[in-house]
Amino acid sequence: MKMGIVKSWERGWGFIKDDDDNNEYFVHWSNITGEGFKNLEVGDVVQYEVGPGNRTGVQAINVTMIGGDYE
Repeated sequence: MKMGIVKSWERGWGFIKDDDDNNEYFVHWSNITGEGFKNLEVGDVVQYEVGPGNRTGVQAINVTMIGGDYE
């Protein structure tokens, strides 16, 4: 799995900056693992995979938060 930092988050979608390649990947709330209300905050550290995206070609999927307050 890849690791990165949530760089932006608003209204259920945002972007994760990858730790290794510095690419930014689109993320939608529906791709966050877990049950109930799903939300991320800027600075959260996450693990994720890259999969096909509707509008962006690829996006972050199977996103799991592993920490916060990175910055």
